[in-house]
Amino acid sequence: MPQADSAILEADDVPAVLARARELGFQGFGGACGEAAIAINRVLFGGAGKIVGAFNEAFLSRGRMIGHVCVLVDGSYWDADGYPKDLADIDSWGMLDPDDQDHVEEAERLGFAWDDHAAYGVRMMEFADESELIRHFMDDNLEVQVEILRQALKEYRIAAPSP
Repeated sequence: MPQADSAILEADDVPAVLARARELGFQGFGGACGEAAIAINRVLFGGAGKIVGAFNEAFLSRGRMIGHVCVLVDGSYWDADGYPKDLADIDSWGMLDPDDQDHVEEAERLGFAWDDHAAYGVRMMEFADESELIRHFMDDNLEVQVEILRQALKEYRIAAPSP
């Protein structure tokens, strides 16, 4: 497993660093949340966080992870938008639109009824380590994400006044 960066960023500094990272091309949504969570944990939190995901239970029980992945640090959940969230915020990412035609068709293909119960059921998962997450989510962009975040952190530290 790759080494985490040694410095842990203070929570108050995370929004500014992630805002700059997004300007530099950091992605954390639309299928890139797993890579973003790993990068955030490595670079901003020194590997001290836990990678967790909120997934639609109906799809998850059929081998499909549809939802959102983030980092849990000191009771707050962090993703690419750079603001701390609580469990309810993250849990809602696993809830899907019962009227979304893509989900209706995918449920049909997988052999189950797509209704409100299936759409709103969520299961939280903690990933034991990065390798488990990488097997499910990666599209070979992780190192690019890590480097963008390191660059944003470097720029932030140069620009930020020292205490």
